[in-house]
Amino acid sequence: MKRHRTFQGFPTGLAVLLVCCILSTGCGRSADNDLLPDQTDRLPESTESTESMESAKSTESTESESSLASEPAKKAFRYDPEIATRPVLPSISEKAARDQGRDILTFMDVNTSTGAASFTEKCVTAFNKQSEKYYIVLQNDTPSYGVALGTARDRLLVELMAGKGPDIFYGALLPSPNNSILDQGILLDLAPMLDALGITDEDYFPAARVLAKGEHVYGFAPYLMAESYAVLDSVLDGREQPDIYTLVEQLYSYPDQTAVWWPGASYRTILKFLLGGSEDCWGMVDWESGRCDFSGEFFAKVLEVAKRYQDPDMKGSTRVISRYEPGSIGREDFERSGKFILDFPFGDGWYPYCRSSYAYMVNGNTKYPEGVQEFLQFIFGEQGQNYAAAEFIVLPVSRDVAASYWALELDLKHERYVTIDGELMEVLPTEEMMEADLDYAGRARYLPVNTAEIQSIILEEVDDFINGSKSLEMVCELIQNRVQLYLDENS
Repeated sequence: MKRHRTFQGFPTGLAVLLVCCILSTGCGRSADNDLLPDQTDRLPESTESTESMESAKSTESTESESSLASEPAKKAFRYDPEIATRPVLPSISEKAARDQGRDILTFMDVNTSTGAASFTEKCVTAFNKQSEKYYIVLQNDTPSYGVALGTARDRLLVELMAGKGPDIFYGALLPSPNNSILDQGILLDLAPMLDALGITDEDYFPAARVLAKGEHVYGFAPYLMAESYAVLDSVLDGREQPDIYTLVEQLYSYPDQTAVWWPGASYRTILKFLLGGSEDCWGMVDWESGRCDFSGEFFAKVLEVAKRYQDPDMKGSTRVISRYEPGSIGREDFERSGKFILDFPFGDGWYPYCRSSYAYMVNGNTKYPEGVQEFLQFIFGEQGQNYAAAEFIVLPVSRDVAASYWALELDLKHERYVTIDGELMEVLPTEEMMEADLDYAGRARYLPVNTAEIQSIILEEVDDFINGSKSLEMVCELIQNRVQLYLDENS
């Protein structure tokens, strides 16, 4: 099996008032997707607990709960190419399942139109074969991009707010949920299920748990892709890891006026990289006092950098930011091309980054939480994790399956094709690449949820500065006033 990874530039490529007020990323738009240099690389398909969930958690000593908790946590899973690549053919129709008295769940996915069965299709088909009580109907007729995806996102949020909608759905259909969404109870808290199933950091990468808020978890990821970023050496003053303030200053003062973030990058992409990883917008928000200050020089330079380095028309000459994936190429080989690996700026340091839009979520009003749990048992079990390992780009979240997949790759020495800044390279897997890939997977983080609404305000107001209709000072003042109003209303 070959893994193909690309690092090319970002290509060209009925919301109601309630939806627009709640979605942090704006109606029909994914905040996560803006961070991806190449949206042509499509990943595999991808509130409070109900009383039944709480009951299940409190009765873990029963036979059924014990069997759910023991298999994933205790059994050492292995990567098996025969399991991973074996075709999965449907064995029963929805009508036949209904005739058998099975409970019917719905799973809303997006359609990549590759012609091959997606990860989700394989898991749903295999689950339907083995489950005696539940049957999942897969709805995957929504395109993975464009106006149709935006419309589907808006419709889904309205349905969820009304207590309707699918039981399970792909994260890109509800990108970057904010606190307002999580506090509505429209997403099921999966923490009790994941605990019962033994989805621990010891056996699974932490990224298996998505949208964590305190002890609650509102999403799950059967696979992950740890993303990292690199900057041109010439931007930095020496080859040392900068802090965010130093990086912004160096980008602001970089003399090459032909430089762009990467071909096709939007200002939103740049702002999310520079601001998205901090829980307090780099000190500009004081949650304890409920005050904010967006009048400083640092924030002004962040906006100036976003305006300067955007390249929507793909006319720039010098690319200053690239994406680095440790499983594709060795660090030294990558940095030899004049790049310095940064990772992603979080409040307490630089870490790999994962997208919540590549995860899955569960309707808080599902009638079948036990069916969801049975599906989670399958997807985090050996068969589901083997399906994840067979996909391009990503790693399964099972540490055992990921490690044994890499061990086989090293043994077989399958070539990998990597496109870095437009140049196609063929590389062979090495032990260094394996160790780095597994290390990155273990350290990868999702963006914090707390500032999602504030990020949305910033992105909405900055547009007028970018297009020249308002001055920098005026836009900073508008952001200051709107964020302060948000803090006052949510203190």
